[in-house]
Amino acid sequence: INAEYGEVTSGGVALKFYSSQRLEVRRIGSVKKGEEFTGNMIKVKVAKNKLAPPFRAVTLELDFKTGLSRSGELIDLGVKLGFIEKSGAWLSYKDTKIGQGREKAKAYLDENPEIANELESMIRTAVFAKGDDEVTVPSFISVEDDEKGDAVDFELDEK
Repeated sequence: INAEYGEVTSGGVALKFYSSQRLEVRRIGSVKKGEEFTGNMIKVKVAKNKLAPPFRAVTLELDFKTGLSRSGELIDLGVKLGFIEKSGAWLSYKDTKIGQGREKAKAYLDENPEIANELESMIRTAVFAKGDDEVTVPSFISVEDDEKGDAVDFELDEK
């Protein structure tokens, strides 16, 4: 971190003014399986965006073998939207216990791609439900409108 500029970008100072989009990627934790490190939890923040609203942030799991963890995101969003029930460490989907702990639930979804695809379609339907000409916004998303009534910004409300 540079005290004068706040951050150092490769290619000099001009790059941060020239670029249309910049992302800050930070490691916030490690993912371990037993004694072995299998990945990192990362936080990605949009530092600059000329094309859409900036300063959005997301936390992702980066697996060293497979990249971004699809099954981990399905579990996180499924719990948040209520499709996956969490009781202590146990996670269950439609009266079926899928695992004790997040890692075992991820392994279950990786072994059963039809259930993972079904869960993904339910999540996509809940978040991006569309009518004929209108987009129906679920109640857990708050939308800000501009003066013309066009939606310009949205964020997930915390439960």
